Amino acid sequence: MKRIKIKNITKNNNIASEGFLADNFYMRLKGLIGKKTLGANGAICIKPCKSIHTFFMGFDIDAIFIDEKGGVCEIVRNIKPYRVSKYVFKAKYVIEILGGNAHKLKIELGDKIEIERI
Repeated sequence: MKRIKIKNITKNNNIASEGFLADNFYMRLKGLIGKKTLGANGAICIKPCKSIHTFFMGFDIDAIFIDEKGGVCEIVRNIKPYRVSKYVFKAKYVIEILGGNAHKLKIELGDKIEIERI
């Protein structure tokens, strides 16, 4: 598992200090399935990705879709379990965080995001 930190460069704040990168078939397929929670500082970055599902998950998430320049191009908030997000054509990858955290962290369209491996 590849551990990562995710930062909002525009707002100069941390989105997640305990994230992980899902950039291969198995990790992308598994995602957050089976997790009981993500935690306030947790995240998963699924790469590449233009749409997500929340089948077999037990908690709400916010999905932050990122374009090729590292900008937030779509935010889908509080996705309940057993749902499918819309398809985001511009997205290159998605960051999933605990439901409600996108609002708490003041993440907005156009914000620049940076991912650092740790």
